[in-house]
Amino acid sequence: MRLKDISVRFDYYLFFAMVLLVAIGCLMIYSAMYGSPAKTPFYARQGFYALLGMAVIIVVMGINYQLFNQYGKWIYLFSLLLLVLTLLFGKSAHGARSWLPIGNLTFQTAEFAKLGLIIMLAQHLTNYPEAVKRISGLIVPFLLVLVPVALIVLQPDPGSALVFLAIFLAMLYLAGARVIYLVSFISMGILALGIPLLLALDSQNKTFFSRIFSNLGSTLGFIIVVIAVIGLVCY
Repeated sequence: MRLKDISVRFDYYLFFAMVLLVAIGCLMIYSAMYGSPAKTPFYARQGFYALLGMAVIIVVMGINYQLFNQYGKWIYLFSLLLLVLTLLFGKSAHGARSWLPIGNLTFQTAEFAKLGLIIMLAQHLTNYPEAVKRISGLIVPFLLVLVPVALIVLQPDPGSALVFLAIFLAMLYLAGARVIYLVSFISMGILALGIPLLLALDSQNKTFFSRIFSNLGSTLGFIIVVIAVIGLVCY
């Protein structure tokens, strides 16, 4: 990787927008914790991770994007593996098992899974550009998003699940899918994930009915995963 490669692909508008958002975020954290010396390192740590993330972005900008197309399937499968490991060995916080410990560090695997989904969807939509114009051509993209969403519902983390659905709809719309088809898949998604999401919300809010229906929510989430995986394998 050469500096010339980075300079050619570098998106200055995106980079400075990111720097501005990070600066505002750190300033808000500093303002919220002003006068609390015991907690002031938190905003410094936030700034450190932001700088680390920027360094990673600069490095990634120098990578030929065709590599992502070549290894998109493996990145996607690896992200699913991380979600499964999170369900088995993850740490719970705020009612959701969303964090996977690695040594002394923990990270939210759903964030990496978002990247895996974006790359895999981009690969599929690039290889089959005309498919999204038919409703049958949306089945595979729907299954691609259904697997990680179902695994995240099992954590349960309904907020992240909704972000995945938003990514899915935005990418299909930009790829040229008809709005009526997207509305149809939104309806299917509500029917398929509505009950587990509601149960997940109950669990996080510790409502009276969460204990009664928690096993039902896990079972439905597991069924969704199985159906989606079988669909992808058959395809």
